[in-house]
Amino acid sequence: MSRRINVICVAIIGLSILATLAGLLLNGAIDRELMFVSVRGELIELYGKGLYGYDSVSVALQAKAQDFITLIVGVPTLIYSLVNRKTLKGEFLFLGLIAYFVYTYTSYVFLSNFNQLFFVYVAIVSLSITALIIAIGEIDYTNIKKYYKEKTPTRLLGNFQIIVGIMIAFMWIGRIKPYFLGGLPLGLEHYTTLVIQALDFGLFIPLAIVGGISLKKQTSMGYLLSPMVITKALMLGISILAMTINQFIQNSYFSALETGIFVIADIIILTCFILLFKSIKDNNNV
Repeated sequence: MSRRINVICVAIIGLSILATLAGLLLNGAIDRELMFVSVRGELIELYGKGLYGYDSVSVALQAKAQDFITLIVGVPTLIYSLVNRKTLKGEFLFLGLIAYFVYTYTSYVFLSNFNQLFFVYVAIVSLSITALIIAIGEIDYTNIKKYYKEKTPTRLLGNFQIIVGIMIAFMWIGRIKPYFLGGLPLGLEHYTTLVIQALDFGLFIPLAIVGGISLKKQTSMGYLLSPMVITKALMLGISILAMTINQFIQNSYFSALETGIFVIADIIILTCFILLFKSIKDNNNV
């Protein structure tokens, strides 16, 4: 287990606690009109207070929910996985958590309107990518298969990842489709582009599909990618559920149907997460 990763992760944890607490607790009002028309002619309401004051109400509420989940789930789980990196289960959990931090704070860097924590977000992304590269380099992934039990449900877990990738792709295509019909993409608001959709189409969806196909074929790549993809999917599912609940509490947009779908999806993802980690043989040292 690399001491370099320990040092890097202490910095990630400290900066993440700073970022999440600032997002949740800062509450000062901004000095400008909250309603305005974007350059594309869309009427936008700014959140108007705190770190996300210049973001739209929708994005700000989602960011605050994400901060909450990162603080109470992401950071403690990262600490737990860091302490247990000497085992393969701990190492795989660590990789998945670090991938979550890369994804989450990349979205903050490029989606959130510029605020006081810009360099904190950039630092977390840089440190997380560095930790991910070092950690993957320390794994003898060519022999990973031997650490899994013979009855690992590779077909089930592989198909799950492929389905998740395809579902997310169609969900985002549905949001973008209005643009090709003469309207605006849903959720563009006053932002310059669709950052989350770009991240998913560029990174998460390909990795989910490739990981799923590779796991079904029982290749080393599948055994390496799948824990990262499924852990990331679980954290994302929990975050999205928190976002919908926060929007309901704040009397913003809320759909009981969508919330129900997210609850069911989270249960399925959690089941796959448990199945995957139960399939890793106990007491395997990295």
